[in-house]
Amino acid sequence: MTPGNYESKKERNHLINNPASTKKGRTMNPLTQFKKILSLPPHIAKAFVVLTALMVVPALLGDGTQHRDPGPPDVTVSGNFGRMFRNLPPFAPPTNAVRDALMELGSLGGILDANDDLAAGPVALIVDPNLSLVNRNNPTHTAGVTFFGQFLDHDMTFDLTSRLGFPTQPVRSPNARTPFFDLDSVYGGGPGANPELYEAADPIKFRVESGGQYEDLPRDPTNNAAIIGDPRNDENIMIAGLHAACLMFHNHAVELIRSQNPAITDNEAYLQARRLTLWHYQ
Repeated sequence: MTPGNYESKKERNHLINNPASTKKGRTMNPLTQFKKILSLPPHIAKAFVVLTALMVVPALLGDGTQHRDPGPPDVTVSGNFGRMFRNLPPFAPPTNAVRDALMELGSLGGILDANDDLAAGPVALIVDPNLSLVNRNNPTHTAGVTFFGQFLDHDMTFDLTSRLGFPTQPVRSPNARTPFFDLDSVYGGGPGANPELYEAADPIKFRVESGGQYEDLPRDPTNNAAIIGDPRNDENIMIAGLHAACLMFHNHAVELIRSQNPAITDNEAYLQARRLTLWHYQ
């Protein structure tokens, strides 16, 4: 940047004499940053407090030294969870004061409390926005984003060993899913490893329940449990519908590929249909 880019000679001299200034990309010293946060509107300052507190959570979940590890196991080889920022030091030590501050954030009447009128009931809280003046709907996201996000999560992570309320070392916890958007939650191990997911008469196509108003997941007639690659995808009707949509998309892809190449083998048709389904999903 040349001196001519600055608004005035006075400003240029200020930047030269005060390299900690934030003007034009300079970094601000910590004391100045803290003073600026204190001068923010209350609701913005609270947001900074929440973000700061959330940075402490990784240190509280373990012994506070995981970030010094040379690196977590390769998840594609070991099948374990890892840390996204393993070299990032904790924001603060896991002291009782920090724990108390985090508990206060989530306490009844705290800054994270939406103060919804729970006596109105769940239906009214959903359909009447006047009952959720603090916890307003997101105007840029539809409700379906929540369920699709849940579907994405089920495609990347599945922890079968950790227990709620008990600290767990992430790098020592096995992940039953592959950490990719590859729909292993839908395909399982494929027709060879999980034949129960596929049609007996045409084993490269998924089983899909029918007979109702809409298509459904295949189910065990004795207990109505869904026969799918990830049981969590039957937790609610929305995510079950997303899973069923993937099953049907794959089956239609198989039919399309066969119609275009009648001589194709079942194995090649399955692989092409799976690849086509993944491309659309990704």
